[in-house]
Amino acid sequence: MIVLGIAEDKNKHEFSITGVDNVEDIETQIFNDNNNISCLNRPVIQNNDVQISFFQNKTIIQVIIHPEPFNTRPITAFGKAYIRTGDRDRVATKEQLKYFTVESQSEIDTHLLPSTYTIEDLDAESIKEYRKIIEEKGIINTNSQLSDQEFLYSIGVFRKDRLSNSNEYHLTDAMSLS
Repeated sequence: MIVLGIAEDKNKHEFSITGVDNVEDIETQIFNDNNNISCLNRPVIQNNDVQISFFQNKTIIQVIIHPEPFNTRPITAFGKAYIRTGDRDRVATKEQLKYFTVESQSEIDTHLLPSTYTIEDLDAESIKEYRKIIEEKGIINTNSQLSDQEFLYSIGVFRKDRLSNSNEYHLTDAMSLS
């Protein structure tokens, strides 16, 4: 969240309400910049993300910036990509940009099912039979040391949810296995 109308005394580690003059002009500028391709490569806020509040007889503007899904990163500002680290944004390195490129790639032919589906929704006997069939056909080595869940990760039945920041794996429709 970005709050306009607050001053920070870094020596004392204190904040004070200073307020914002010309609220309408600033709000207009926020939305103009948000939708200006030379400022941001794509809009990052919606109308309801900007809130005007009154505190101690002063006006403050709160702007909520939601985390971007992995497949839409990075956001660039004035032609540079930034990474949020700790308390500030820093210009992204070449290595970080490479990571974003890889992370933004879609999973081919595989669609995540709702996160409410888990391995418990799968029939353990069917998994065992499937492992046996693909091992016999020589399709892949199913490695008997792998748990069922590890095996299912290895063949793409579970995939990392790259559209969120959760780093969780979810069950897929496994279309790429057919």
